[in-house]
Amino acid sequence: MDDKFEQRLGAVNARAKAARDQTEAAKAKQVAEREQKVRKAEEAIRDWNGRIAPFILKAVTAANQLITDTGLQLTTELDSSHIIWGGGAPGMPNLPLMIISVGVPKQRVSPAARSTTNRGAMPRSAVPNVQIGVNIDGTISITAPQGCKLSVPALMDASEVSEDKIKSVIADFVDMLVPESKWGLRDDIARERGTDERRKPVSLVSGAI
Repeated sequence: MDDKFEQRLGAVNARAKAARDQTEAAKAKQVAEREQKVRKAEEAIRDWNGRIAPFILKAVTAANQLITDTGLQLTTELDSSHIIWGGGAPGMPNLPLMIISVGVPKQRVSPAARSTTNRGAMPRSAVPNVQIGVNIDGTISITAPQGCKLSVPALMDASEVSEDKIKSVIADFVDMLVPESKWGLRDDIARERGTDERRKPVSLVSGAI
């Protein structure tokens, strides 16, 4: 009886130990994966601050100097709501996201409500824009509006992002806004600007940027 008693309780204890070990191993794996994501994100953010963000700002400035006849003015905005999100994981650093839009000053859109208007202005969600940002896995994503055909991959490792690729993205965006086959600005942008510039013939060449 004593041997059977000891065997049964020993088996129970062994199961409990195995379950505990399995739980601890799973937690350790999660911690390791999270730390790896944090390292990748931090590396991408350093690359973003050192190269990618300056590339974007430089390309937008150059683009505005080259498209003066279109009446367009590209703007950049660092999305604070995305930065505050911080990847959604404990210890994850804030993830920067740059929004490149056209024709609507930043102060005309409420940052607290992207889907609502501010004093009658067009909501930012209705304004064509390109978004370039750091993902939780350390990659760089490029999100373009419908109708904008990107000539570069929409998802890249941070080390693969070059100044020429950023310029290509900006050129792709402007090409969409002022298509060669139409006269002037897209109607929705022209209405927002309150002008008749959509009637003006314009032709852009991507490689000029």
